[in-house]
Amino acid sequence: MTDPVQHTTLEFLAGGGEMGRRIREFDWAAAGLGDPQMWPQSLKTCIRIMLSSKQPIWIGWGPGLLKFYNDAYIDIVRGKHPQALGQPASVVWKDIWKDIEPMLSRAMQRDEGTYVESRLLIMERSGFPEETYYTFSYTPVLGDDGRPAGMICYNTADTERILSERALKTMQQLDSLGEKKREDEVFAQVGRALSANPLDFPFAVLYKISEDGEQAGMVATSGVDAADARLDAHIRLSEPGVRYAQLVSAVHQNRMKEAINRGHWKHLAKGGWDVAPKYVVYLPIQSATRKHPLALLAVGLNPYRKFDEVYRNFLQQIADRIALGLGNVMAYEEEQRRLRMLEELDKAKTLFFTNISHEFRTPLMLMLGPLEELLNYESPRWSEAEKAKVDVAHRNALRLLKLVNTLLDFSRMEGGRSEARFMLTELASYTRNLASNFRPVIEKAGMEFEVKTNGDICNAYVDRQMWEKVVFNLLSNAFKYTLQGKISLEIGVKDGHIRLSVTDTGVGIPAHELPHMFERFHRVQNAGGRTYEGTGIGLSLIRELVTLHGGTIGVESTEGVGSRFTVMIPQGRAHLDAGQVYDETADAGGMSLDFYVQEAETLLDSRDRVESVPNGHSGSGDCVLIADDNADMRQHIRSLLGNAYHTLTASNGAEALRMIRKYRPALVLSDVMMPEMDGISLLKAVKTDPEISHTPVILITARAGEESRIEGIEIGADDYIVKPFSGKELIVRAQAQIRIANARNKIEASERQFRILTETLPQLIWMTDENGKQLFVSRRWIEYTGILPDGERSWQQIVHPDDLESINKSWADALRTGERHRTEVRFRSKTGDYRWFAGVGEPIRDESGKIVNWIGAFSDIHDQRVFTEELEKKVEQRTQDLVHANKELESFSYVASHDLQEPLRKIQTFIHLIERNDFNSDLSKGYFQKIYLSAQRMGELIQSVLSYSRLSGNGEALQRVDLKKVIDDIAVDFELTIQEKQAILTHANLPVVNAYALQMNQLFSNLIGNSLKFTTERPEIRVTGSIESGRDIPAAPAELAARNYHHIRVQDNGIGFEPEFSQKIFTLFQRLHRKHEYAGTGIGLSIVKKIVEQHEGFVSAESHPGQGATFHIWLPA
Repeated sequence: MTDPVQHTTLEFLAGGGEMGRRIREFDWAAAGLGDPQMWPQSLKTCIRIMLSSKQPIWIGWGPGLLKFYNDAYIDIVRGKHPQALGQPASVVWKDIWKDIEPMLSRAMQRDEGTYVESRLLIMERSGFPEETYYTFSYTPVLGDDGRPAGMICYNTADTERILSERALKTMQQLDSLGEKKREDEVFAQVGRALSANPLDFPFAVLYKISEDGEQAGMVATSGVDAADARLDAHIRLSEPGVRYAQLVSAVHQNRMKEAINRGHWKHLAKGGWDVAPKYVVYLPIQSATRKHPLALLAVGLNPYRKFDEVYRNFLQQIADRIALGLGNVMAYEEEQRRLRMLEELDKAKTLFFTNISHEFRTPLMLMLGPLEELLNYESPRWSEAEKAKVDVAHRNALRLLKLVNTLLDFSRMEGGRSEARFMLTELASYTRNLASNFRPVIEKAGMEFEVKTNGDICNAYVDRQMWEKVVFNLLSNAFKYTLQGKISLEIGVKDGHIRLSVTDTGVGIPAHELPHMFERFHRVQNAGGRTYEGTGIGLSLIRELVTLHGGTIGVESTEGVGSRFTVMIPQGRAHLDAGQVYDETADAGGMSLDFYVQEAETLLDSRDRVESVPNGHSGSGDCVLIADDNADMRQHIRSLLGNAYHTLTASNGAEALRMIRKYRPALVLSDVMMPEMDGISLLKAVKTDPEISHTPVILITARAGEESRIEGIEIGADDYIVKPFSGKELIVRAQAQIRIANARNKIEASERQFRILTETLPQLIWMTDENGKQLFVSRRWIEYTGILPDGERSWQQIVHPDDLESINKSWADALRTGERHRTEVRFRSKTGDYRWFAGVGEPIRDESGKIVNWIGAFSDIHDQRVFTEELEKKVEQRTQDLVHANKELESFSYVASHDLQEPLRKIQTFIHLIERNDFNSDLSKGYFQKIYLSAQRMGELIQSVLSYSRLSGNGEALQRVDLKKVIDDIAVDFELTIQEKQAILTHANLPVVNAYALQMNQLFSNLIGNSLKFTTERPEIRVTGSIESGRDIPAAPAELAARNYHHIRVQDNGIGFEPEFSQKIFTLFQRLHRKHEYAGTGIGLSIVKKIVEQHEGFVSAESHPGQGATFHIWLPA
């Protein structure tokens, strides 16, 4: 063995992350292990292995097994780290020492290794006792003396796996909840599943909650006997008391609640542990359809497991599984309730069918009797056409009687009231006689009919009328769905049963339809055959009749090849109700059910589809196609329309589609329900074929009601007629659709002519719908612009940006008002150049005056426009000069003729008075005073007029004007008046503007002067400024909406004025007060308005008498 003194390095402690560092820094000499360089080689090797490993490992060395461990082991010691390093194992693991000490002793004392798998250890490593599972081994390590000096332990954590497997097992036991049909089954399974996991559920109690949330009833328990006195079987949640406060809170708040386990449940049960749960969780079993939970699960928590997110989610999943189970039970119970309701409705329906069918029979017999007499009536005046009409009526009355009888039979079967009379019958001869009734009609249809009896004696007890219905229904179905080939009937004996089979070479049945063939009211969609008519209960009725005989019926079929229906009924009488069996023997004559055969005969249709117009016909010559699988209906409609139109007939939709494409009829009349291709499919095929999509289609159906009509129109039908209909209604509707179609054809021809015309004109021609969406542009438009019409605004991309807003507005106004649209606009060519065009658009109206289209043209006026613009500029400049001069002249004339004459008149008058009074000193003094005042007023007027006139000829340049300084200067000018009236003049936020400085001074001087003048109390004048958008200025036009303005307010507390004068006060010489009340010329505010307008601004005023006035001025920013 190597001498430890020879080791002079600590390479075995290199690396190892955090624990490598801590081991290197630890004072092992103080712990009693001495200098690491002197440690035994075996310890060094183990430490090297431990620090290099990713598996949790700890080493115990020396008599006390002082502890070494690596980084992976930190998660095991947790809260004991890092103090566990260098500590004896008995100190570190004192909480599990009783579990591991025997194994450690075996390793150290007997030099034997140990291995345990998934061992439960209750550790206290995070401040609380914790359920943990580990697989570990203790391997003794020899010292230099050859005896165990320590041990090494390899660990694998199994806690998460054990807890997950336990949870999974519980969830698997709850999976079956979804299969339960009753609540008690769900509750019992919950109790069993939770009882099987006593570690996670030491105890559990499940309560069912009443719908109003006021009552809770115990329905299942786990870990505790339901009869335990500490459990309350019923809890009134409205008066719970303290003991159930948290339970009630969980119910009313409908969310999970956690509480300390105390009181009457404190020692209720321990489950698989040695201590009772410390906490109880209340889990509401929620439902989306209820305010309060369906149930509540109270669970005592595992005392050795932290109630963390995993545990919480586990409990929530259990609650969700219980909710799913209860939800399925509720759905099942609701389904059962609906089934009972449906059964009741079914019984009511059956009763209704029975009653109504009986009521039908009386009027039917009263129809059939007279019709049969008319058919047998012989008279030379009785034409073949008249007799044919009676024959149609009689045949369809028999058909209606058959339907009524079928409904009666069906309702009796459903109600269990069918009264059968079973008599011994030789079925071979009897069935052969019944089948012979069908031979003529089958052979007339060009098919072969074969009946085989195989020589068997086929004695059986049957109800003859029921057997007849079975045979006739099967043969009728075979004939209906066989267009060529062969129909066979075979009857014989096989294995004690009578075997009847009906085989055909017809259209066959799709494989997916075979399981549904004997279901009530089931019909195969778009099945090829002679007709689509039927009730959908024939085969269902046959099955019921065969079942009454103790037999069975089946079907085999291959689509496109044919079908075979097979009936098997047992011989003998043991299987029948003895009360319905009669000993007399029935003869084999049979009762022929004529209406089955007559109905089959109506399905034979002539192949001559194109009908000629009768001689002397004076109709329009238009052709009408009639598509219906009922020959009588085709003939009836043809007789109604034959005098006005050519008629074609088709017995199904596919045949009708071929004829439409070949003959191009003016109108199609189609039944909705037909074989091979129904009316809906025919309609879709017509409307999606560009060649024939213009053909009008009228659908005919027996389905009444607004919904059916809307459905037909929605899928593209031009009209919809419900059976029964009058002949007049059919003719009127057909005429209307043909007229519409003819008008449409004329419009299309006119449109073609219009297109040809537009191609020859140099203008850009366009057409839109009533909303402005482009429908058409001429070839010249495309050549110039290079774009095609696409939507309502596609043309905007070629408009000059400066013209876009204008044309948008004018076009929108035209669309709104319906008036002619005129515009001049620049369009960009495909080369990028712009040219001026003059456009005009005219609305096209229908007969009611409603606009249906717009049509217009753009003419190139670029050359004329350029010349005109140059000329207009010169004319406009000269016109502005003349208008300006004229306005000044008018203003001066007004002053000269009015205001200036008034003071002159007074001067003349007072001079004359002075002369008359011989210059009396006292009187003359007063007159001279008045002369002076008049002359003064005249001077003021002249000065104001000069100021106003000078505004037009202003030669001053724009400059940056500080309005704050302007107001301050005006305050100095009015200093004496302000002091005299004790006025207050303030200002705030005043801007610097681009303006004429003298005019700004005059503007605000006039406004402030007015505020000082027109007041009866101490004046308070405030001038403020702000920034506003043009869109917020009432007087600003739309094109200035995006521009910003300085908004200056001049506000006073003066006498004010009436609101209706808010605009008039800016009129020249406008005065609102008498001259002797307030002095003034009536020009000041006119000057204000003119100054503001010269600065491209806006001015307004608002006031009420006695409340002061506010003047608003907006100047461009």
